[in-house]
This record gives sequence, structure tokens and C-alpha cells, in this order.
Amino acid sequence: MRRTQRMLRCQYLLCLLLALALWAEPAVAQVRQTVVGITMTCPYENAIEGGCWSGAYWALMQLDGVKAVDKAGNGYTCTARVYLEDNAFPDPEAWASKFKECVGQAYIFRGVELTADGAVSSTDGGLTLHIPGVDRPIALRRFEHKLQWNSKKHAPRQPEPDELNAYEQLASMVKNPNGEGLKVQVTGPLTKSDTGYTLEVREYFPQTQSTYAAPQR
Repeated sequence: MRRTQRMLRCQYLLCLLLALALWAEPAVAQVRQTVVGITMTCPYENAIEGGCWSGAYWALMQLDGVKAVDKAGNGYTCTARVYLEDNAFPDPEAWASKFKECVGQAYIFRGVELTADGAVSSTDGGLTLHIPGVDRPIALRRFEHKLQWNSKKHAPRQPEPDELNAYEQLASMVKNPNGEGLKVQVTGPLTKSDTGYTLEVREYFPQTQSTYAAPQR
């Protein structure tokens, strides 16, 4: 009997310690993917995929919160994926400034596109996204500035019709009964100003409990 009581007491203490550890663990920002837009001044075709990429790669590695960068950029969209340190969150303005400080005019930093999980709420000013691990809610806006670039036309690639309508479709879902607090994965250009972050909704996907889990950074 005494042995059984001791075993139960030990199991209880282990469960208690585990619960305290989980409670004390800081929330990790649910950032799924971070993509940057880089315009090359190198004259060679598909330079972002070749030897001209090395300077941009080095500069991206200097950005605050970045732990790794794709070994080559995407020649079709003139973008590259960067991988964040734990609990890091992109600062587009600071990144653009640091990138230019590193490379001057040899490369152009066009911006940041973010894919993140969060809960959407409706306010008087529109929709906001509450991302776990991020202190302030992020304002959601209609998609207007496509990061993906056409190097031959020297212009952004044309948005798809569903991209232009994504914000309105998401707003309609939130207005439905029980739509407040809808968990979604949102992708779009991220900007920052004195009032905080703004994310343009290029695409979104409603999340289930199984998909709303640990981020793949």
C-alpha cells in the first residue's frame, strides 16, 4: 500500500513539473515562412540563381533574426526564403536598411512576404491577425503590392484574381456566425510603420486543430 502511494505521489509530482515547464515556456511566433524580394543588377540572365547571388546571400545573413538563407534565389519570382531564429519576427524597415548598408546599390531589397498562423478579429478599422508570440495584433489589408517580380519586364508579376479578392473573402468568413477568432494561415507582403505591422492578404487558409501547430521555420 505504501509503495503504491509513493508511486502515485511521484507520478503526480512529475505531471506537476511538466505542466509548470509548459506554462513557463515562452510562446513561439507562428511564422511558417519568410520570403524576401531581391532585385539583381547583375546583367546575366537568372543571375539570382547563379554566382551573382553570393553577395545578396551574405547580406541577408547579416539581418537581425535570420539564421539561414536559401543557397540560391528563385529566378522566376526574384525571391529567396530566409529562416528565422527562434522567437524572431521580421522587421522589414530594419532589414531593408541593413541590407542596403551591406551591399549598396548592387542589389535592391524589395520587401518581405510572410506566411503565419493566427486568429482573425474584426475591428472598426478592418481585420487584425493575432499571432501567438507577437505582442501586438497585425492589421490585415487588401492585397496591392505583389512581391514576386518579373525580371524581364522590370515589374511585379500580375496578381491572380483570387489574390485580389482574398481579403474580402476572409472578411466575409469572419462576419459569419462564430467567425470571430477564426484561425487561419495568411500569406502576404509585410510592412511596418509607426503604428505597427500591416500584412496584405494575398492568400489564406482556414486552419484546423491539427494544422494549427508547431511552425516549420
